[in-house]
Amino acid sequence: MCRIKRPVPILLWVALLWPVDYGEGGEAEGMAYLTHSLQVEQVVVPTYGISGNHAILSCFYSSTSSIYSVSWYKNGLEFYSYLPSLNDPIRIYPLEGIHVDVTRSNSESVHLQNLSLATTGRYRCEVSSEAPVFATDSKYGDLLVIVVPTSPPNIQTQKYRYAPGEILEANCSSENSKPGANLTWYINQRPATPDMLIPYQSINIPLGFDYIHTSRLGLRYKIKREDFENDEKVISIKCAASIFNVYYKTVEHAIRRSRRRSPSSQAPSSDTKIFQLEDIDDENESENDIDRVATESEGEADGGGGFFNLNTNGNRGFLSSSVSIYVFRYQYLTIIVAILYITFLSF
Repeated sequence: MCRIKRPVPILLWVALLWPVDYGEGGEAEGMAYLTHSLQVEQVVVPTYGISGNHAILSCFYSSTSSIYSVSWYKNGLEFYSYLPSLNDPIRIYPLEGIHVDVTRSNSESVHLQNLSLATTGRYRCEVSSEAPVFATDSKYGDLLVIVVPTSPPNIQTQKYRYAPGEILEANCSSENSKPGANLTWYINQRPATPDMLIPYQSINIPLGFDYIHTSRLGLRYKIKREDFENDEKVISIKCAASIFNVYYKTVEHAIRRSRRRSPSSQAPSSDTKIFQLEDIDDENESENDIDRVATESEGEADGGGGFFNLNTNGNRGFLSSSVSIYVFRYQYLTIIVAILYITFLSF
């Protein structure tokens, strides 16, 4: 009589055919789900790094069996491994943009130094256990290396003194960064509105096989009387340059008030030249104050030339040297007449 074999238990078939799970890093966890002996719990990779600085990559894991290796990959290429069973456990594999500080690296962290644009990439930590399980698990994180400007943003204006009603034009630039810095204008600590801004195309500068950028943003603003109504009696214009949450620098300039001459009822003739002597910085000035100006007049017939000065009261001071000559001639003629009159009376 034939003995019928018992069927393989259903639970055993389920265990053998259980689908392989793929972790967050895109790598199979191998037998981790079957044995639960190894698990990469967390990978810490800085989101941003600054060119020339350092970064620390961390890998936290748990295992019920011995660890065979902890390996790090950049964009799929291995550059670091730690083998606990060896006397010299650290192995370094050359890779562009990777500079490992061996003295500060171990099974749980890798210390990268001298970051560059080539260091940017996806970093994956892979942990493998010893026989007989040979379980493997991994997770990853992304690192973006940025180049920050070596100097604060720069503001350029046509002049540093303006009167109400004049148009203030200024440019702000932030040089040599990747990505290009985001620029923001402020007027008296208030953000400039979009209609005040003049965007310019960034300037691209080659750096190795990549590019760095110079950002530029213009400002055009009509000065108002109330802009000077603060404790300092100046207009503050500020430009801020920022790159993500890694870099933030500002520069601020004070625009002083320039007193403007009231328009004359009679325009100067074509042979008259007007020169601005200087702007006067007076915190107590009124709207009717005017700049000191000098008007150069053409010389008289005798060759004398001179200047007319417009003072702060709006009265014209007569300073012509030719007039001085006329006065001298008049006095001389008066003396001669007096001498002749005295001589006549003596007779």
